[in-house]
Amino acid sequence: MTYYELIVTARLTQDMPYFTSQSIIANNINRTMLLNPKLKELHGRQGYKNYVFCNFYPMEKEKVYRKDHVYLFNLRSPNRNFLLQMKSLLPKASRDFHVLATELRTYSNLFISEISNITPAICTIDDRYWVKEDGIDLLMERIHTNVVKKTKDYNPSFEEPKENFIQYIEQINRKPIQVKYKSTTLIGNRFKIGVKTDEVSQYLANMILATGLLEKNTIGSGYCFFHK
Repeated sequence: MTYYELIVTARLTQDMPYFTSQSIIANNINRTMLLNPKLKELHGRQGYKNYVFCNFYPMEKEKVYRKDHVYLFNLRSPNRNFLLQMKSLLPKASRDFHVLATELRTYSNLFISEISNITPAICTIDDRYWVKEDGIDLLMERIHTNVVKKTKDYNPSFEEPKENFIQYIEQINRKPIQVKYKSTTLIGNRFKIGVKTDEVSQYLANMILATGLLEKNTIGSGYCFFHK
């Protein structure tokens, strides 16, 4: 599988607390999508958008990103045309930061032994958030089902495997992590996930890198890195 990553270098126009910066990036991405008819259609559609982004980096010790300082964030997708459009339009639409540079990278068929999410991953169960007491087995099933649905949305010919792609999973955080978005607070967690070595499991792990782990990826939730 091939996916793409747009690396954005930006200078902030205001101070941004860490707990709101992710939402601000999401708002600027949404605003950018309204400038193009196809992106506007994608923005308004129900279902999976198949992109994810991380928060600004490097992180400030005080957990406040500073006005006039320069940071980076990454936007990923399996859709190259989507990122090419974002590369062109984001500098025109962003209000909370000035885009100084962009770079598009390509990744193909990465071998992945383990993935970990940097931004909190959000899993909802019957209109509430997953908690440790719900059990790891349920979480593994939700992760597997979620990425299979995303993959089928992007590649309708994909055949669902009989077994879960996850070899093992470990919760990293001790307490649930709050994510501020608009007027609500979402609850997420960080996980370390071992990936099976077969071709289909590797494909699904690459899809998670491209689109994010679990839900709410369009607000930056579930952005992952990997180990070979």
